[in-house]
Amino acid sequence: VIKSLFSNRLINVHGTRLPQNRGGGNYSWRILMGNRLGFSQLHMVDDGVDTGSIVATEEYLYPPECRKPIDFEKFSIMKDKKFISNFILNLKKSSRQIQLLQQSNYFSTYWPRLNTAIHGWIDWGETIISMERFICAFDEPYAGAKTTLNGKVVSLKDVMIDFSDPEFHPYQSGIIYRLNPNWISVCSNGGTLIIQKVLDKNGSNLIKSLKEGDRFITPVEKLTSRYERIIYNSEGIKS
Repeated sequence: VIKSLFSNRLINVHGTRLPQNRGGGNYSWRILMGNRLGFSQLHMVDDGVDTGSIVATEEYLYPPECRKPIDFEKFSIMKDKKFISNFILNLKKSSRQIQLLQQSNYFSTYWPRLNTAIHGWIDWGETIISMERFICAFDEPYAGAKTTLNGKVVSLKDVMIDFSDPEFHPYQSGIIYRLNPNWISVCSNGGTLIIQKVLDKNGSNLIKSLKEGDRFITPVEKLTSRYERIIYNSEGIKS
């Protein structure tokens, strides 16, 4: 199709510094790794995964308010629109040929696709910085990182780190130790996790019905299965 319909001139816009971060789950992986550099990058489409030669690129910074995948996506779309428009206008003004830059596999990294239902289970033993990034990585537009509370599966959204209270023992991780009408304070490894949304299976926020001393727990089997790779095909998901 690339050759017969597009004469090998099909171009894609990509949001990372290729050849780094090829593959799927773009924004979630970058939130997990703490990446704040954004890229509007045009590359040729070939039969590999994000492996085609670079056509043009522009680097930018994601603003501090970008914390969830939807924040990164909206900002990237705005930057990409401006970048592509300028690219086309410059082509019209110039008669020079485009110089393609071949990607070097020596610097490449690849990340597989993610699925919130399988991979989005919270490990309460992780450090608070890692855990906050993990929860943010599965926030909007996704269903939210998951755990259990009093035997029922819940999803957490709108979280942040706080260091107002003393550090806790690792055994205390996951315990709700203070309630506020609009959020809860939860013990974590290295600080406090402020949580504003604890959603049940219907998407209702349970914050006002929670009790001090309640504890978030993620079953061991869920933590093990979150490392499994999933592959999408025409029939859906294949593990």
